[in-house]
Amino acid sequence: MEKFLYLNEVAHVATWSDGGVVPLRPASSYWSWERQGPMTPDECSVRDCPTDRDVAWRALGGAFVGATPDNIDVDVTLIGHGATWLRDIYEDGLILCLANTFDIEKHANRFPKDVCVKIVDVVALKGVLDRELGMQSTMGECKYTTGQNRSPFLKSVENEWQDEFRLYWPGIRETKSVTLPAGLAVEHWRRTTEPRPVRQQGNSPVPQAPSVDPHRRNRISGITIISPGSPFGLPRDE
Repeated sequence: MEKFLYLNEVAHVATWSDGGVVPLRPASSYWSWERQGPMTPDECSVRDCPTDRDVAWRALGGAFVGATPDNIDVDVTLIGHGATWLRDIYEDGLILCLANTFDIEKHANRFPKDVCVKIVDVVALKGVLDRELGMQSTMGECKYTTGQNRSPFLKSVENEWQDEFRLYWPGIRETKSVTLPAGLAVEHWRRTTEPRPVRQQGNSPVPQAPSVDPHRRNRISGITIISPGSPFGLPRDE
């Protein structure tokens, strides 16, 4: 099963084609308040709520004063005028982000990147990386939604252009170096004459992490919260 990996530097191709040491980074390293190239606010969010998330959080805040998505992880059932559940947690882990397809305009110019390698067999790559890390990864295509739910494999439709395929190792929160054998990838494309496009910057300041250390957040789980005044509505479309 072939996939594509876009790289910053032509010099990095040899490591993937001939073997060598490469870094794998946690999802939090791709987190940003804004969507810019590979950066997105969707990273590290695991969210599942069949009704309006904001209404559910307001009901939760009535029971736990000061509870917000920025300072606490929750996995609870809420009962009001109707019932719902709210799972909204921060989860970090190592990821390797690949693309299902090769596209210069959509991918190479928009990230932007200067070179692309083709992963010859992503299943073989998974086996190598799992052995190096001593842990089984989850592998699959990302899905894209207009709704509010998120996971390591569910992102906003605004990132659909990435056409992403991921390997994910939950719970590993720091960069790890892994050794690749030769033959896992071959060079597919490199930028030659045209200059690399400049990544468009948004209006926000330099991306920064949430104010609360996400690895030291409090967590509320396994309880039912009665909030009689909360009008939980019908499930939202995804």
